[in-house]
Amino acid sequence: MSTETTFTRRWKRPSRAFVLVIVITIIGLFISFGLPSLVIAKFSNQPTTLLFQVRVMDDQGIPIPNANVFVSSASAQTDLEGYAAVPNRFLAKGIKNLTGTCRLRGDLRVEAPGYISWRKPLTDLFGSHYNYVDKGTNVAHEVTLLR
Repeated sequence: MSTETTFTRRWKRPSRAFVLVIVITIIGLFISFGLPSLVIAKFSNQPTTLLFQVRVMDDQGIPIPNANVFVSSASAQTDLEGYAAVPNRFLAKGIKNLTGTCRLRGDLRVEAPGYISWRKPLTDLFGSHYNYVDKGTNVAHEVTLLR
């Protein structure tokens, strides 16, 4: 003869204190993950000015004065030492004082009499998204023109 013992487990309703702890924990998680994204000031499609500082030289390293430097639609001429500063505005997005990236579009183009024109897309030179908070708003580049 075999004796079998059956165990039946009755479900007990959790105590109010346990339910309250669980509810407070869930609400706390939602607040800790959701609140910072609501409180921190985000921005999108705000114009930001980048200053492109371009130095133009020939293949022997001699500066080329009066060369025309174009960044998209903005332009400037080089000085006697071959430097030009071209400000241009790009749309940016990020979190104020923490992050900020510009989406670069357009070309960097350099022309000078007696030299072959030089042209490159900004995305090839600096990437499609430029982080101006980490790298700064002054963008330096050197261009060598050939005859």
